[in-house]
Amino acid sequence: MPRAITPAAYGSYTITGAAGDLFSFADSGSPTSKQGESFKGQLETAAIRIRLDGTPVTSSEGELLEPGDDVLFDQNMLANISLVRDGGTSGVIKGHWYNVTANVFMGGQ
Repeated sequence: MPRAITPAAYGSYTITGAAGDLFSFADSGSPTSKQGESFKGQLETAAIRIRLDGTPVTSSEGELLEPGDDVLFDQNMLANISLVRDGGTSGVIKGHWYNVTANVFMGGQ
């Protein structure tokens, strides 16, 4: 029988034109440090670019994420993440922190 996964915290992050990690974009009242084992959310508003290899992202270099894309970050990704908006409009990532590893959302244990 599947178990219920209860969120530990909610976060909203507005990705602007200066590259940074997820927490540098925390909206008022949102966590500015890890609040669980993983973060699961969705990109809203505008496109952003992301790198997960520790290299700073730029407005032209990095994986492109579009509004409506789901995001799932584990501890390793969060340690190496770099984000920036893709155009002139900031993208917003909204979601929840969970005290389970990211692989639980992909059917793992």
